[in-house]
Amino acid sequence: MFVDHDSSNVDETLNDNVDSVNLNANSDSENEENAQEGLENLVKKLKGDLVLSLADKENMRKRFERDSREYAKHVVNNFALSILEVVDNLELALQAAESDKNIHIGIQLVYKQILSILEGKNITQQNTQIGDEFDAQKHEILEEISSDQDKNKIAQIKAKGYMMNDKVLRHAKVSVSTGIK
Repeated sequence: MFVDHDSSNVDETLNDNVDSVNLNANSDSENEENAQEGLENLVKKLKGDLVLSLADKENMRKRFERDSREYAKHVVNNFALSILEVVDNLELALQAAESDKNIHIGIQLVYKQILSILEGKNITQQNTQIGDEFDAQKHEILEEISSDQDKNKIAQIKAKGYMMNDKVLRHAKVSVSTGIK
């Protein structure tokens, strides 16, 4: 049976079906009234069931869309974190290749290309500098060390932090000064 979700069409369809029912009741008006009342209650129940089914369908659609967005976001974040490990290794390779100009230039080109691709996807490096105040929202303390920096100031940056769409994707891994030299 085709169900049109327009409520006026539902009313017409149900009323047509009710009219076509052969009641075969006595001409007794009480039996006819009971039968009519029973049919009206059935129509009300069926309308209520239809409304609930449509609401359930809409809720399922919205839940599916929300879950799909969350899953996609999770997959993208995990992929981006994996790529950041490659970026970290390229930074180490740049430091190691400082003595060989050609290798250094080649690694630097790849490094810049990856950073450019990440920026195109709204993934940017945090602007964390030695001497900045430690911020637990953006930094992860790996160790506390004595240095010439004031207490709770960043003394070393072990790994750069990254943002994705203005949210922390990866905290900068830092050493924080104890303030004691």
